Amino acid sequence: MSDTSWHPSEYYIQPQDIYPFQSLEAFKRKRKRYWDAAWTRALQRWGPVGLSLEYRTGPKARFPCEVSVEVVDIPPGIGAWAAYYPEPPNVPPDGAFIQVDVTTWQNALASNNIGPLTRVITHEVGHILGFGHGGNGIMAAPPTVNAPNAEEIAAAKAYWGT
Repeated sequence: MSDTSWHPSEYYIQPQDIYPFQSLEAFKRKRKRYWDAAWTRALQRWGPVGLSLEYRTGPKARFPCEVSVEVVDIPPGIGAWAAYYPEPPNVPPDGAFIQVDVTTWQNALASNNIGPLTRVITHEVGHILGFGHGGNGIMAAPPTVNAPNAEEIAAAKAYWGT
C-alpha cells in the first residue's frame, strides 16, 4: 500500500438548539469541542495498528480516502452505522461515511460525557477498517469496552500489513 491515510473530511451537525445554552455560539463551541475530542480519542485507540489515521475538519479535500461524518436520526437502538466503497481486500476504501445517531450525540452533550460517543465512533472506525461485528472487544454488537483489544489490533495489523 502506498498510502494508508484515513480521515473524516468533513462533518455535518445541524445547528439546532438541542439543549438550552446561553447562546447559540456557546452551543456551537461546546458541540465542536466534544466532537473533536471524541474523534481524536477514537482514532488514537486504533493507533497501535500502525496506520496514519487523522482527524481533520473543514471543506472536502482531495485525499486518498475521504470519510464523511454526520449526525442523523437513525432508527431506535442503533448508535451509528458505517459503510465504505469499494470494499477492500487490503486497500484503503475510496470513500466512506459514518452516521452517528442524534440521540447518541444529544446524550453526550446533555451529560457532559463523551465516553459513550467516543466508544460508538471507535466501533464505527473499526467497520471502516474492515471489521464486522463479533468477539468481545470494541467490535462486539453493541460494544461494551472502550477500545480495541489485543486480538482486534493484531487482526487489523495482519489485514493492513502493518
